[in-house]
Amino acid sequence: MMSIVALFMSLYSLAAFASESPVLRPVPKFDPVKYSGDWYEVASIPQSFQKNCVCTRARYTMNPASGALRVLNTCNDFNPNGEVRKVRGVAMNFNHDYPAKLWVGFFWGLVWSQYWVVELGSDYDFAVVSDARGRSIWVLSRTPEMSPELYSEILMKLWSLGVDIDRIVTTRQDGCNYPN
Repeated sequence: MMSIVALFMSLYSLAAFASESPVLRPVPKFDPVKYSGDWYEVASIPQSFQKNCVCTRARYTMNPASGALRVLNTCNDFNPNGEVRKVRGVAMNFNHDYPAKLWVGFFWGLVWSQYWVVELGSDYDFAVVSDARGRSIWVLSRTPEMSPELYSEILMKLWSLGVDIDRIVTTRQDGCNYPN
């Protein structure tokens, strides 16, 4: 009997936690061709694979044959050598009803994660990418810098959706030498 009560309380706790998590939605209109090109990380909720990264940039290239986006993420290691780290992947949409609900795969498709475009400038000049629950956030811009007004507006929107914006950290951009 005690194990049933413990199980019930665990499930209740999980349900309460899930209901407090933000639920983000992908933007309704998304054109992967317009999204292609370079994006600079302005801020993010730091992920373990980005440890010591500065000058983070993503390059998306449309693969017309498959409709997928090729991904090249680069960053400089924050150390005296400043080595450039690179990882290649692919971003794919598996649900045509939600074109901005992408899955990105790295390491020959061994690691996949949600890549939802949840905010997007009308000119594709900025984007906010996340998973459904706001555990990962990337604020991206077509240029290495974003106006403070736009950045504040994005943070306020994320906050209004229930994202813990205190976890979002500005990405260091000083001294960047972006590789071609």
